[in-house]
Amino acid sequence: MVRFAFERISDHLAAEVLLADGSDTAGWSTADIAEEMARRLPAADLAKKSIKGYRLRTLLESLAVAAPERVGVELPEIAEAMKRTDPTLDDRSLEWAITAPWLRGLLQRESSSFTDRTRQLLADLILGADLDAPAALPDRLRGEAISQALLLTIHPDRPLGHGWLHGLLASKGMAQRDRLWTAQIRGHHGSRRGRRSPYQPLLDWARTAPSAVLNVGVDGTTTVARLAAEALLWALPSPDRFLRDAATRALVALTPHDREVVPALLQLAAGVDDGYVTERVLAVAYAAITMRTVEPAPVAAALRAFVEQAGVPVHVLARDYVASAVNHLAEALPEHADVAYLRETSLPPYPANWPGQLGLPDFDQLKAEYPRFRADADTISAGSGLDDERKKEAVTTGWGQVIGSLDKMGDFHSYVMHVDRPYWYRLGAQRIDDTRDTPLTGFDPSVLPGWIFARVLELGWTPQAFGEVDADISHFDRGRTSHKEERFGKKYQWLAWHEALARLSGTHKLRDRDHGEREAPYEGAWQLDARDFDPTHLLDRPRPIDVRWWRELWQIRPLTAEGTVTPDVATDDGPVLVTAAENASEQRAWWLPIPQVVHPAVPLDQDPVVRLSLWATDPADLRDLSDFLVVDAALGHWPTTHSAPRRPGRRYRILSGYRHLIPQRTDRNTTHADLTASIDGVLIRREDLSALQAWTGEEDLDGFSLDVSFTDEMYLGEWPTAAVYRANTVADFRPERWTDAIGTDSLGLGVPAIVMTERYCWEGSILDCSLAATLNVHILTAAPAALFPGLHHRNGSGITVDGQLLHLDPEPWPGNDGGLLIDEALLASALEREGLVLLQIIRQSKHVNTPDGDHRFAGSVTQTRLIGSVGAEHLCDLTRTHIHPPRLDDGSVDLTVSPA
Repeated sequence: MVRFAFERISDHLAAEVLLADGSDTAGWSTADIAEEMARRLPAADLAKKSIKGYRLRTLLESLAVAAPERVGVELPEIAEAMKRTDPTLDDRSLEWAITAPWLRGLLQRESSSFTDRTRQLLADLILGADLDAPAALPDRLRGEAISQALLLTIHPDRPLGHGWLHGLLASKGMAQRDRLWTAQIRGHHGSRRGRRSPYQPLLDWARTAPSAVLNVGVDGTTTVARLAAEALLWALPSPDRFLRDAATRALVALTPHDREVVPALLQLAAGVDDGYVTERVLAVAYAAITMRTVEPAPVAAALRAFVEQAGVPVHVLARDYVASAVNHLAEALPEHADVAYLRETSLPPYPANWPGQLGLPDFDQLKAEYPRFRADADTISAGSGLDDERKKEAVTTGWGQVIGSLDKMGDFHSYVMHVDRPYWYRLGAQRIDDTRDTPLTGFDPSVLPGWIFARVLELGWTPQAFGEVDADISHFDRGRTSHKEERFGKKYQWLAWHEALARLSGTHKLRDRDHGEREAPYEGAWQLDARDFDPTHLLDRPRPIDVRWWRELWQIRPLTAEGTVTPDVATDDGPVLVTAAENASEQRAWWLPIPQVVHPAVPLDQDPVVRLSLWATDPADLRDLSDFLVVDAALGHWPTTHSAPRRPGRRYRILSGYRHLIPQRTDRNTTHADLTASIDGVLIRREDLSALQAWTGEEDLDGFSLDVSFTDEMYLGEWPTAAVYRANTVADFRPERWTDAIGTDSLGLGVPAIVMTERYCWEGSILDCSLAATLNVHILTAAPAALFPGLHHRNGSGITVDGQLLHLDPEPWPGNDGGLLIDEALLASALEREGLVLLQIIRQSKHVNTPDGDHRFAGSVTQTRLIGSVGAEHLCDLTRTHIHPPRLDDGSVDLTVSPA
């Protein structure tokens, strides 16, 4: 059913009269029918704001739906006939009076009314009339055509036909497709220019649509989820990192709804000649494997088919995703034939193919052949000050945008290739086939700018094709930060760079991280600091307590007239079940609800540093926090909803948590008291409990040992068994097995102790533009994780081999500090088996923050309490207090500072 507003009924009745029942034009050609419809329309000037013009425009909107359904004629065909009968009609008037209504009407029409002519008209609007035209700035009408095409692609009735969008785009080469399609899908949610990508409605919908919609079967061969994945695939070529990263996460989010999403994507990507698409489709496949949203055997078969058709990608990140996926599959299917094939073909060592057919081009020679500016260009410099025409000439005739990035002082030269810092390279100068036993020396990166430039040329970037668009992108996204929409030239540079790293890592020896003269085996892109995006989680979205944010997504217009549902906001049936009662304090309070205390009073006539020093060295008012060590909550829903529990359930021990108990100061020029409380968990042997009593507490525990993070190196889904994680285990710091810690004392407790938590950290201000802020997720360290064979990670939670929730970070969102809770009963079972004890360490610390320039120390007190347990069994409880006396006579302080 198509619904119309009351005041528009007359327009549709008029359209019905105009079309009659189609009997009077039966047997006519499409052109003759269009001519007849144009003749019957009332005369009016579409460009003028008149009653007649308005009525004609609204009638045409009605015809956009009715004409193709009744008489098989498209509105643009009627428009062409109108132009022949009325030469005064200009293209601009027709564009908005004809094309825009026609596009809107596509979603309201019967699917049976779509013809090859309909599809061709839509394709012409999307790609433009001239397939050889350079990339153009985003056009509103073309953007609307793309948006409608995306929504029609996921329509269960498939009005565009099977694989229409993919067929339209995959048939083009990468450079041509980037000119005609990718340049038009730019934009991201929250853009400074307010320009949203045509993909934005689909991106939001794919992350929030209920399973009842995504799981809908389509003609017995596919699902809505799979159709949405096919549409999202074509956001991946974009150099707009915000769009590309959001599309990748949306694809990962679709994988639980249909286990065939990943095999379908791999099949489609195998025939696409764009490394950006290949890389991210393989990233989605790897994420689905680590998150266990696909069955291992079918995805192994799909990966094998991909490798057989497309080969192992010569792209360091794409190849890394394949290898990581194969290693995970090998754990699940050690004897499977497809996995055996993949292990043989897709794991290191890789073929030695540097520098390949390009050889080693000379950068200076290439710059002479492809100059920054055309020799006769009317330009005085590459900087500002040029008028628009001269600036356009400069960027569309010269190669300065790429040369400037690759040459000295360029961002790619300095911060990606590190040409001026060869010590950065872990790759050695010696090739793998060099059998001499000599110390390794560093690879000479000075050959890279020439190779990268030559490869950019070979891939198809030219200033004539992309110069104007790239200049527009650079104008609005200045600076050297990578957290931005990037130029097309930069896309081609990244493709060349990642190919170069892939070739080099198969040809040259890898130097050991700690001993550069020694060789180490190459295992993955993490050893080259090449990773830029972690696909193995869906923790990029804000915390679920922001109800308005979630409702905003539900308020987008329906994607189809019949094939989807309009969400019922009143029942809040989205993927996150929250209520308006939840707020930030409640979300934090449910797991560590330590009440805050008021700031100590300071008389106005006293020096606040001196006054607060009395408070800072007095432990008498430190509270007993032992009641906060255990959380009783029903958390079975947590891995999917991340919403605060409403009722008790199982008991969870806190292994990591931190709070400021006095609100933090906002003015650095004031004196402010600070009271902090932290909870940490460590493992000790039961037999060491008596020796622990001798600990005096005179020396503070090593805070660094209790707070360690992996930053921008390990994917969350690789924890806890992947090589990148195991490479960072050290017996006396982060042992791989608890027995490795015997004989060590990393914390200074006088007994071997294993810290139980660490932080996965992925920075939100650099390459991953799906993160609004840095993401910290607390996880178990290697030794505690090894107590639970088969343990794996899912969106901030540790899941046992039999599917039970073992531990979770209660605040796993960008910009949050979070903590770690662990199931008390499951942990107790493992501890009893191994003869271990959980030691929860409560530390409270008082200190005073002095104003900038005031170097006095007001003293501090630190109270450390050690509570040992196995399940509900209480084994030890000892408290040590250490007071640091004040130093109030520091000669560097200005004693004339007025008291606050």
